[in-house]
Amino acid sequence: MAWDTYCPAANLAEHTGETVTCCGLIIEDRLHQLSLVSLAALGAFGGYLGGAPLGRASLRVTLGGALTMAVTALIGRILGVSVG
Repeated sequence: MAWDTYCPAANLAEHTGETVTCCGLIIEDRLHQLSLVSLAALGAFGGYLGGAPLGRASLRVTLGGALTMAVTALIGRILGVSVG
């Protein structure tokens, strides 16, 4: 860990334009696939608990999560922020 450049996420605004290390923001590409599978499983589980159709619940949560990740990546690209 590069403790001399570590910055808590809550203090990132104070370091605009600087290179800092922020714990927990290193994401490997392969985790996106795992994230979508996890969203599908959790959506199905939520549908089961709520008595909703499992397929529709799973699809709704997966597509919503994928859209959210895509928008987040787009904002990061526009702002020139790279994670990892």
